[in-house]
Amino acid sequence: MTEPIRRRRQRRSREDVLCLIRDAALQLFAERGFAGATTQEIARKADVSETLLFRHFGGKANLYDAVVSAPFIKIMETFGEEQQQAHAKGVEAPNASKQSGELFDFFEQNREVFSALVLGSSASNGNEPVRLAGLEATFEQAANEISAAYSRAGKAPPFDLDIAGRLIFGMVAAAVLLRPLLFSASEATPDQIRAVITAMSAQSLWPD
Repeated sequence: MTEPIRRRRQRRSREDVLCLIRDAALQLFAERGFAGATTQEIARKADVSETLLFRHFGGKANLYDAVVSAPFIKIMETFGEEQQQAHAKGVEAPNASKQSGELFDFFEQNREVFSALVLGSSASNGNEPVRLAGLEATFEQAANEISAAYSRAGKAPPFDLDIAGRLIFGMVAAAVLLRPLLFSASEATPDQIRAVITAMSAQSLWPD
């Protein structure tokens, strides 16, 4: 009797493996919160070894940071690239309204996931909250871009730009995640809320 032929797993690229781990982690963090999801379960769902997960991310807190922070870092990186390209061409650069609009769209498209992550259960590692260190780069870049815009306009910022950028981020998140609390279905549509947020962001953050 012949032995069954074992199918050899197709070799996966490093990026494929990272994507599988991130997707599995995002789903389990959303379903169970930070404390309820284990690295063993995440690795099993991603069809990788737990050792490989730790090799790439170092631990659950770092993985949580990477999963939640990465999309926002990408938005800011794209915004910074568009700013630089506009300056090089001598045309008007996009202002904070574009960035805020993209943040709103991302929260809106992933509302259920972020509701579970942010509102369902806070992330904590023992007694210490898990801080999304990746977002610090996003806030720093936003403050630098806005500061540069004030310098080009020959004006001094009227407030602390780092604090202002963080508050705008919080406003965008709250507009999506707390919408049922803030508005009834007849009071404002997502498009109307987005339009007001982008206008407020541009007028409050950017120099005239």
